Amino acid sequence: AVVSGVQSSHLAYVIYTSGSTGKPKGVMVEHQGVVNYLHFIHDAYFKKLSGAVMSSPLGFDATVTSLLGPLVCGKYLIILPDSEDTIRYMHQLHARSSQPLLFKLTPSHLEGMLSLSSQSKPGCQHSFILGGEALNSTLVAQWVALNPESLLVNEYGPTETVVGCSTYVIDSTVDLITRKSRTVPIGKPISNMMLYVLNAALQPMPLGVTGELYIGGAGVARGYLKQPDLTAERFISNPYYDSSCAGHGKRLYKTGDLVRYLPNGMLEYVGRNDHQVKIRGYRIELGEIEAALLKHRGIEEVLVMSQPGVDGAPQLVGYYRSNDAFPQTELKAMLVRELPDYMVPAFLIWLKEFPLTANGKIARQQLPVPDARNGQQEFVAPRTAVEQALSEIWQELLQIEQVGATDNFFALGGHSLLGVKVVIAVEKRLNIAMTLRQLFVARDLGDLATSLQTQPVNQGSCIQLQAGDSNQRPLFLIHPVGGDVICYSHMLKHLPPSLTVYGLSKKELYDKDSEVTLQTMEHLAWDYVTQMQRVQPQGPYRLLGWSNGGVISLAITERLKQQGNKVDYLGLIDSVWKAKPKDVLYQELQPVLPQFTALTEYMDWLSQDTELVSDFDHAYDVQNLAVMTQNTVERIRQIIVSGIIGLNNYTLRRTQQVDNVQYFTASLSPHPLKQQCEFLLKEIAAERFEHYNFETDHHSIVKSDSGKCIAESVGQVLLSL
Repeated sequence: AVVSGVQSSHLAYVIYTSGSTGKPKGVMVEHQGVVNYLHFIHDAYFKKLSGAVMSSPLGFDATVTSLLGPLVCGKYLIILPDSEDTIRYMHQLHARSSQPLLFKLTPSHLEGMLSLSSQSKPGCQHSFILGGEALNSTLVAQWVALNPESLLVNEYGPTETVVGCSTYVIDSTVDLITRKSRTVPIGKPISNMMLYVLNAALQPMPLGVTGELYIGGAGVARGYLKQPDLTAERFISNPYYDSSCAGHGKRLYKTGDLVRYLPNGMLEYVGRNDHQVKIRGYRIELGEIEAALLKHRGIEEVLVMSQPGVDGAPQLVGYYRSNDAFPQTELKAMLVRELPDYMVPAFLIWLKEFPLTANGKIARQQLPVPDARNGQQEFVAPRTAVEQALSEIWQELLQIEQVGATDNFFALGGHSLLGVKVVIAVEKRLNIAMTLRQLFVARDLGDLATSLQTQPVNQGSCIQLQAGDSNQRPLFLIHPVGGDVICYSHMLKHLPPSLTVYGLSKKELYDKDSEVTLQTMEHLAWDYVTQMQRVQPQGPYRLLGWSNGGVISLAITERLKQQGNKVDYLGLIDSVWKAKPKDVLYQELQPVLPQFTALTEYMDWLSQDTELVSDFDHAYDVQNLAVMTQNTVERIRQIIVSGIIGLNNYTLRRTQQVDNVQYFTASLSPHPLKQQCEFLLKEIAAERFEHYNFETDHHSIVKSDSGKCIAESVGQVLLSL
């Protein structure tokens, strides 16, 4: 028998959370804490469920519930794609799955799902585990009215105490309404955990009196990685430790959360005792945003606050002091390069001087209220019927009196959850199919109206992703096997704003009238060069592609050489070429194909593994790919299959010399051909060849830190040419 040397006190994982010093802090979680939580959710959640839906990133500790929970309980797991349409995916699963599932999500996500629901679902017995931010009792009442048989659980717990340490099961909304409280209680501690409500002297607070919450028990983390001073400050000795009592621990975690006991013994969350906030489920240290803003050359002092937005949900508002005001677009562009999207304030307000109290502190109550038109351009009235309809929709959702053709949805205070409501309203009012992606890439209302009327995003192959300096030659991003360029969205944020960027996508992905056919790389390159030369008639050209997109870039380079044109930059991201054995192809397809239909015919070509084919059938029946029709799913299947076969039949010919070549690879996705590909690319490079190897996998390399590093490296080379 295999004997494991792992002990309960060994480290299970490190998850980073926002830090007040401007840098994240790594929380060290031990096995005993994770196991204790998994034991609890096994008994409390999964006994009556068939599976769980994973909709959050791996770096988010809520994923422990939806990822590890079903696996240790012998249930199936549904992994949703990383997409702006996550809420729609969850809504479709909720509406169509006949098996009871667990959804782990934030109240903001639940509100988004509610906006997609129009009728009651009395037979729905899914469980919704809510956490990450305060739960509003009005939202609960609205949800229960439409889904009376679903289970709602308000789960509270910082990362430092393993996902959840207390729960409140909502059996009915009666007690919430009679208490006349806006928030739902966070309940009582889970097994082997203790909650203490203490004052500054660590003395217990009486019933109904607010105090700070301290947490003890098996789930308390080891501390912060390489931060002993902060660990000593937040993890203290337990003055009430009793070794004879289950759930007691020798240490307590000082949460910074203010709570109080209700008459029924439940705990109610009141707020924070510092400047840490939660926005749409993300815990944010405002100091981290302030530190990023202070990097701007002209800003002398900053303050970032959380304030209610137009929909009542909290939003970030930044105030800054400087001699002159700066355009919001300039400041937000700087912040996007430093911070995740959810940490970029909705409004950035310039002040000549901060209002001060008598003792010299900033008078927060005297700060100006954000104006939705603050920093916007001069008002331009809607010019077409579609623009007028969009203006009315935005006015209604953003609760502002005037929206013009040159206004930007997100600059007016919009966010992705309100974006879902925009999509729904457009489809109902205008009978036009719209995607969140169109809202994200639109420069302003007029640009979105043009997109909806002419569907430029859904036609042709060449899409402008970023409008930069007209004097700079554009960069063309080439789609991978799936046919779309949305995979580059994270990298796009970190490319120089002066760089014009186009994306080449598969026309068949959006054009329902076009037939998906098997194309060789040579035919594909011929078509794409034609598309490129509509926006850039003459070279030199610049190409960058991830995975299959890198190989298409090579084929495009060959086609341009035949025309007598030059390529002065070629970037490949974890690309390999040359015919592959079927077993290698089969292995590479596994993480991709379950998202689509059964693929029986193609799977038969790869293998006679009928059991696996059946698994694909099951995955499709469960997920149903949300807003996609079966015809759309079949079209995507055909595009993927044709792309893989085209790649498998491609042979690199002697190509032209390229001045600058960069090759980015993922070390966690080894491939026997990568070394050979590197050698061939060195031969192609006339002046510069650079190889960067990142400790990540093939599908993650264009995301997070590696994606940022790649974009910055590409930008440095292109700006030097």
